[in-house]
Amino acid sequence: MARRRSNAWLILPVLALGIIAACALALFRMNTPVRTISEVTREVAALALHRGESGQEDGGTLGPWWITASSIDPASGFLLDFRVSSGQLHIAAGSAHILVDAERDAFSFQLYEVVVTRVPDGGEAADAYLVTLDEHLLGPIPYGVDIVPDDDLAGRAITMVD
Repeated sequence: MARRRSNAWLILPVLALGIIAACALALFRMNTPVRTISEVTREVAALALHRGESGQEDGGTLGPWWITASSIDPASGFLLDFRVSSGQLHIAAGSAHILVDAERDAFSFQLYEVVVTRVPDGGEAADAYLVTLDEHLLGPIPYGVDIVPDDDLAGRAITMVD
């Protein structure tokens, strides 16, 4: 009988710990940022199209990459004269389409008329290369937020990114 009572005392602390863990998980999920596919597309495009002030480079940082584009085609939404660079690797494309995958919370760039170069940093000239491609898919690239289809947040106000 005494043994049964000691087990009963263990149930209460375990139950309390479970409730605390469930509340913490619920709070964490509430604070996870959510973006729609169109919001992610606009944010990435706005970053690439950002015009730097005098002395600053155009574009912006996207993870380990610097991305920039000269303009956007209003009819297709393609970024024009798109460039990506990271260290010694440089990619240029005549145009790029932003593809967002809500299932993977990631996006990709579908690049067209692509030139990939690796510029050696004081190393051997044999380390350099130049590759041209008609098209190339760069990604998927994790976005770091929960991405949902546009119709999942129908009542939510969508704001333009400056």
